Amino acid sequence: MKKEKILTSELLNIENELYSKTNILFNELIDYDSSREIKLKDFRLAELYSHRNKLDLFLSINFDLNSFEFISLIDSWDEVFEEMKETIIDDDVNTSWLHERYENYKSQHSIVDEMLRNHHASFND
Repeated sequence: MKKEKILTSELLNIENELYSKTNILFNELIDYDSSREIKLKDFRLAELYSHRNKLDLFLSINFDLNSFEFISLIDSWDEVFEEMKETIIDDDVNTSWLHERYENYKSQHSIVDEMLRNHHASFND
């Protein structure tokens, strides 16, 4: 039981770190104007992708913690990531697609976050 609580806590941390980093870059892209450069864009995309891979690896090692909600979360994150990449590559100021995909990802994150927090709280210390 203690091991599962620790693993759930770690999964919650990994998932929230991915969300937080994605949120930061998303907000910068939405607020972007041509007078301001987003620093280290390629590096930051690579960092985000690395966080996503960390989540995948954790779930593949701890497959008993995996669920349909994580599949939906990762699929929606992949869509946001691809849109961020295109927005950066094309230096696009029209971010409506990005915004739509991000809202879907944000919704999936909320579902997974609540699920993990409830699961974590169900353990007795």
